[in-house]
Amino acid sequence: TAKKEIIEILRQRSRPYLFSNSLAPAIVGASIKVFELLEKDTSLRDTL
Repeated sequence: TAKKEIIEILRQRSRPYLFSNSLAPAIVGASIKVFELLEKDTSLRDTL
């Protein structure tokens, strides 16, 4: 799950690409892993 604001931004930004482009499975997998890491450990985010 994600914050409501993030979900809304992703929906708005991805609409033009919904039916015209697809992401490579490696990119999707890496993106999911990044979100998992961000949820699990906030040290990198805190450093920023």
